[in-house]
Amino acid sequence: MRIHPNTLENPVVRLEPLTHSHHVHLRPVMDEPELWAETVVRGDGEHFEAWFAQSLAAQSRPDQITYVLFDARTGTCAGVTALLAMDPLSQRLEIGGTRLGRGARGSKINPASKHLLLTLAFNAGARRVELRTLAGNARSERAIQKLGAVREGVRRHYLQTWKGQWRDSIIFSILDREWPTVKARLEARI
Repeated sequence: MRIHPNTLENPVVRLEPLTHSHHVHLRPVMDEPELWAETVVRGDGEHFEAWFAQSLAAQSRPDQITYVLFDARTGTCAGVTALLAMDPLSQRLEIGGTRLGRGARGSKINPASKHLLLTLAFNAGARRVELRTLAGNARSERAIQKLGAVREGVRRHYLQTWKGQWRDSIIFSILDREWPTVKARLEARI
């Protein structure tokens, strides 16, 4: 399972691997405090530069690719998402770090981007794709469930937020044998 950082696109969304040139596009979209309320690090306001630098540095790791999302129809920046914890030996990875700006939430941007990322992952040989959200993030949990991912359970005290609170994470997964059904559901939505 090898995944290279290439641009992905469908009629709804374009995903570009994060580069320095995306700074100007992401700055206004990420400046929404509600995007960072329950995260490990902040990326809004004065915290954006550190978050952006950390995200760029992570691009050099072989187990992570961060993508900037653009509305394919308007060219407007919609947010970010990432492939994380890519493990070629175990043929698994995680899709996460998704932050959608106000204008993209509830649109076809998220399901269309997940369709691209899941297709990429399973075409590359992934046997398992994991998604997780913090317990209490009902919007994120509903979005993952709408994908058709299977809820596996809760990891207690899994992350500490920037506010110092310990949070539980809810773990979901999609296995390669489940992908055809999930793919059909996503295609019906987009």
